[in-house]
Amino acid sequence: MKNLTKILVSIYVAIMMIAVACKKDEPTPTPPVVTPTTTPPVVTKSSAKAITKFSFAALSPVLDATIDEANKAITATVPAATDITKLVPTITLSDKATISPATGVTQDFSKEVSYTVTAEDASTVVYKVNVKKEEVVNTNFKSLNSIIYIRLLDKTYAIDAQSKTIKWTLSSEKNYGGESVPAIANGKIYLSNRDKMYVLDANSGAEKWTFKTQEGSTSPTVSNDIVYIGDRRPSAFFYAFDANTGQKKWERNGLEQGRYDTSPTISDNYVYTVTWNNIIALDEKTGTTKWVYKIPGAFAMTSSPSVVNDILYVGGDQANKFYALNATTGDIIWTYASKYTCSSSPTVVNNLVYLVDNFGVLVLDAKTGIKKWEKRVDNITRDVTVVDGIVYATGAGIILDYTNKKWSDKVYAFDAITGEAKWTFSSDYTDTTVGYSGSTVAPTIANNEVYVSFRNVFYSINAKTGVKNWEMPIEGRLLSPPCVLANDGISHYPSISGMIQ
Repeated sequence: MKNLTKILVSIYVAIMMIAVACKKDEPTPTPPVVTPTTTPPVVTKSSAKAITKFSFAALSPVLDATIDEANKAITATVPAATDITKLVPTITLSDKATISPATGVTQDFSKEVSYTVTAEDASTVVYKVNVKKEEVVNTNFKSLNSIIYIRLLDKTYAIDAQSKTIKWTLSSEKNYGGESVPAIANGKIYLSNRDKMYVLDANSGAEKWTFKTQEGSTSPTVSNDIVYIGDRRPSAFFYAFDANTGQKKWERNGLEQGRYDTSPTISDNYVYTVTWNNIIALDEKTGTTKWVYKIPGAFAMTSSPSVVNDILYVGGDQANKFYALNATTGDIIWTYASKYTCSSSPTVVNNLVYLVDNFGVLVLDAKTGIKKWEKRVDNITRDVTVVDGIVYATGAGIILDYTNKKWSDKVYAFDAITGEAKWTFSSDYTDTTVGYSGSTVAPTIANNEVYVSFRNVFYSINAKTGVKNWEMPIEGRLLSPPCVLANDGISHYPSISGMIQ
């Protein structure tokens, strides 16, 4: 029995030893590797979307445009001979930004071009690009004194501004139409009379060519070597001629739209003109109608249109309203109603519209038509001229002493922003036969002088001080404001002229 116990104990010990040995040989399990969780870095896309440089590399020298970053406006003035309908811009952008239209793509800059810049984060901004040509200086006139052209009922004078003498005179028994303003281009002066348009050498008055119109003509406008002119009388033809040869380009009979009575205005391949009750846009090259806006209640419209930033401005005469229209479509943007007749030709400067009703100067916001300021002055004429921050206006036949027939004609100068009076020039007189001078013309500003006429006297007035420089007797009253060819070859016009609108 003892032997059996010993045997069992031996077996148990052996089994335990084997178990311990097996346990030692079993591999120790490796704990799993735990990778710590990490948040991927946030990548911020760029919001930069600026045009940093806009240039025309094909021009010589290369021309860099001016960038107004605050207003997202880009402007450039290129040489006068440049074909701005086929310019290729080179555009530099912020890093990672893109642009449409793309850099290096030919564009027609005869009108405003919009460029959309897109940042990496997909935000966008639009830049407006405007390109204009340098003013053409008539080099043939650089050595000459300034010439002032004035029109009376039956003649046209060319006055040497330095010697105050008449250089030449155009006389015609059919000179009716002298209320139209001449146009000057390429050393020539363009004049319309009762039934003929004269083209003369601006220095000598020698006739270059003439064209017979139907009956009475508007003030001519010259653009891109084409002269545009309309008939004042009911025949209502409108013409386009080669400005150098007189060859007719096209004509149209606008009888159904009424007679033309104002200067045409040319902008972005459109010819804008006004009949007695319509505003009309024509194709510059063909004369075909683009659009017509019939002014409700208007009659005898005498306001020349003005176009700035694709907005067309015009006065409504008997309708007692001023109008702002989309120049491309003819749609109304805003109207301004006055208590008085609104025959003024608008002048637009620095986003302000300067106008005249029968009893004062009005200044409106160009985009909204909201009135900024007004000045009520006596017997103001129908147009104002704005130059170098000053508004110039005239008043004729102002009563000083009705019993003793004492009258006064005046020139007013106002600050263009505030309306504050700068100075007033007065020409007083006694006349027992008439109560007014008959002058209804706006002043013309050139050479820091205000040129204006009252009764039978032509005046030069210092534009800054209102002091008279000189005066010159003339044989009758002016029917239209003068225009001036300065000795640097630059032409200066009154606000009614289509040459500056």
